Amino acid sequence: MADQNVTLEQLRHALAQPNAAIRKRALAIIFNEVKIEAAPLLEEYLGKESDPALQGLAFKVLEKLKSFRESAGQVPMERLTPLLQNPDPQARLLALRAIATRQAPQLAETVLRHCASDNSPESRALVAKILRNNPHPAAAPLLLSLAGSDVESVRQDAIEGILAIINQCLLPEILKTLLDPSPALKMRAYQLISNISRVNLLDSIGALLDSSDPEKSRLGGKLLPSFMNPDLIPLLSRNATHRDEETAALCRRTILLLAQKGHFEAVQLLEKLSKETPPPST
Repeated sequence: MADQNVTLEQLRHALAQPNAAIRKRALAIIFNEVKIEAAPLLEEYLGKESDPALQGLAFKVLEKLKSFRESAGQVPMERLTPLLQNPDPQARLLALRAIATRQAPQLAETVLRHCASDNSPESRALVAKILRNNPHPAAAPLLLSLAGSDVESVRQDAIEGILAIINQCLLPEILKTLLDPSPALKMRAYQLISNISRVNLLDSIGALLDSSDPEKSRLGGKLLPSFMNPDLIPLLSRNATHRDEETAALCRRTILLLAQKGHFEAVQLLEKLSKETPPPST
């Protein structure tokens, strides 16, 4: 098994071989190339490996991947961007591995700008994972292409990324219309939304509330009264102390409205919040 451009499927096959030397070589490739995308594969392998020496080596490899992920998470994006711009595919691959689990504004745009045309299996797998975790409408064409990949994990990341774009980028634009001053347009929005599952609606509102952009999180807060139901409680509990004070106030207002309607979970949450909130200083 040559070291260059070894795919996850090839590594999976190698780790399943009865020949211990082949399994050891696969572990060495993961270690030397810091293939953090192989971590789930390694965890699966550890549950099957019976050779104590190879078990120890696999743990060592996992520790290296974990260390790389933690240290890469501390590197500012502006220092990684030049690597993504590097004409050397291996340099770009290293940068993609460094940001594989990162969620940050403009990350999807940066990856699309510099790595959309990378065709190596490793790059495509990492790009699919990054775009899944950082939904952006501009990523839709690439994700649709990746959904046709021969690799199952890439297809899964791609379809989950497409769903994230729908729920977190497109559906919020429809939800926003519920606050439109036009009664006719507002009614049309209600008609459209009635065809969307409650789970997807709450996912969209949750994405708005989780946004680092105060305008988006406040929009999520303003939409809450349109979906009054006890299943909002987990969302409200998580955001009642939102970093943006206006968003937090909107969430607390919805908790109060639910409590006034007699929902016991909302009453309990209000009592919990009142105990956690320090009294005003005199």
